[in-house]
Amino acid sequence: MNATRVLRPYQKQAITYVKGAWAAGFFRPPAVAATGLGKTEIFTDPTLLDEFLDIGKRVLIIAHTDELIEQAAKKARRNNPGRRVGIVKGQEYNQITADIIVSSRQTMRIAGRRSQVRNVGLIVIDECHHAVRNNSYGQILEHFGAFEEQPSVRVVGFTATLARGDRQKLSTIWEAPDGKPFVRDILFGIRHGYLLDVRGKRVVVPDFNVGNVKVSGGDFNDSSMAEELERVFAPEIIAKAYLEHAVSEHTGRLRRGIAFWPLIDTAYHGAKAFNEAGIRSEVVHGDLSRLSKKERRAVLRRLHTGETLVVHSVDALNEGFDEPLVDVAVLAGPTRSAPRYQQRAGRVLRPNLEIAPELREKALLLDCVGAGARNDLRSLVDLAPERMDNVTAEDGDSLLEIDNMLFEVEEEQELRGAGSGDFAEDYTGPADVVEFDPLGRSTVWSQTPAGAWFMSAGSVGYVFLAPSIEGDPAHYDVVTISKFAEPTVNRAGEIESEPWTRPTEHTDLPLDMALGWAEEVAIELGGHGTKTLTGRKSAWRKLPGTEPKYEKLRRLAAGLGVYQEGMTAGEMSDAVSNIKAARRIDPIVRWVQQKIEKEMSEA
Repeated sequence: MNATRVLRPYQKQAITYVKGAWAAGFFRPPAVAATGLGKTEIFTDPTLLDEFLDIGKRVLIIAHTDELIEQAAKKARRNNPGRRVGIVKGQEYNQITADIIVSSRQTMRIAGRRSQVRNVGLIVIDECHHAVRNNSYGQILEHFGAFEEQPSVRVVGFTATLARGDRQKLSTIWEAPDGKPFVRDILFGIRHGYLLDVRGKRVVVPDFNVGNVKVSGGDFNDSSMAEELERVFAPEIIAKAYLEHAVSEHTGRLRRGIAFWPLIDTAYHGAKAFNEAGIRSEVVHGDLSRLSKKERRAVLRRLHTGETLVVHSVDALNEGFDEPLVDVAVLAGPTRSAPRYQQRAGRVLRPNLEIAPELREKALLLDCVGAGARNDLRSLVDLAPERMDNVTAEDGDSLLEIDNMLFEVEEEQELRGAGSGDFAEDYTGPADVVEFDPLGRSTVWSQTPAGAWFMSAGSVGYVFLAPSIEGDPAHYDVVTISKFAEPTVNRAGEIESEPWTRPTEHTDLPLDMALGWAEEVAIELGGHGTKTLTGRKSAWRKLPGTEPKYEKLRRLAAGLGVYQEGMTAGEMSDAVSNIKAARRIDPIVRWVQQKIEKEMSEA
């Protein structure tokens, strides 16, 4: 084992989780780790592999791109000295006698090739959100006996986004104790300093109309999107925005970036517009007839050295690309797929470890066509069962079920979008830019009537922010409180009895940091937290509150004096939640504020 290499705490926890799942009878557990948190370091670590290798079994690692295969083989060799590491891929490599074999999905789907790989004890699937029972991954796992009642092979999957952009169910392969996979997401990485913080700027492209773009298979049609971008001269406008906003605060020079486009020809147009604006640019894509592997690698080397500032890509760099010197993502190929959005944004969150943390700039997302309005960077986990009969959104639809319903609700509004359809005149002025939060905090937080920030922590309680009682009064402490009892307050405003409140370790923090840590506390209290942190997107919230199934909620809202004619189901739910939370939270916050004011007046 490499003596100079030490796993991070959460990487050790991931291995412990996987082994615990196997021991509990869950033989195909998935693990989620955001881009930049070192998935490959985890699944090539000896503490995960040795129990199989030591008894003469082989480890088979399956990936689906050349970059991922090369990365896994390189780290497996470094982390497992003394073990033979080989590649089985195409006609070039057939090292079937190695201890650790790294192979492609494309090669292993061929029955004759996979039959040559024998005595496998562990199968690792990288980017496991691609794997469902009825595709080639399912065939591969079937061959090795992974679906037998007592399988002789163990399986583990790693991904940054455990969700798909279609209706196929990941639960046909992946299983986790209590339905809760191991998750360390982007928020976790940012809060603990493993990933760059991120800010977003939405570039307003004049006359761009998403209503002109066709939708197929639940996502925007690439050709239709490319046509709309070309119609409004989007590449030229985006290049101007890059010049203005992608400038380093420390050096005053342009930062390095990746631009994601819908089609190869549009990417070349984008690179041309950037070059004409003075931004050194090249294109990377997967069409080997137009760009060989050797040429693609040369482009990425020039990006690393700074000879090239921006690489324009068409899905070629979504996965398996690591370049910490790149910290700007240009989202010029919008998507309704949250996993794809996260993969693209995740490419620029890896910090440059050669720069001191206090000198690192926030990663920048230049959202040119509203991708950030539909998605955010929160954890994505969808292990919903294959059948969702008799389950409503309130009961816990999978993210994809919710998204698909939401698409249908929004479809008519999108088709009515602004824009005359006439060909736009060449735009020469500055691009308008609107700030947005890629972490989407406004979608999950509420405020009580007294202004206290709070969010639900499942059925257990609330997490809220109180003014810091020991530190800077402009800072906040993260506090939890029960949902089941209200405090008793006397006429003097003093609390005589209170529901359980528990200060957390997260104290004396500025607002943005307090909000972030509070979300992690909510996840810990309320379970995995996916429903809590994504519930604001549920399609049921937009439905009219007059439907019979919302009668109970409507009566409750009326009894609390917050019902107004025409409210949607979501608006009624928010109003009721705010009243209930306020009864518990506001007296505590007022008491803290009064104590701070008293101490300040006596000082």
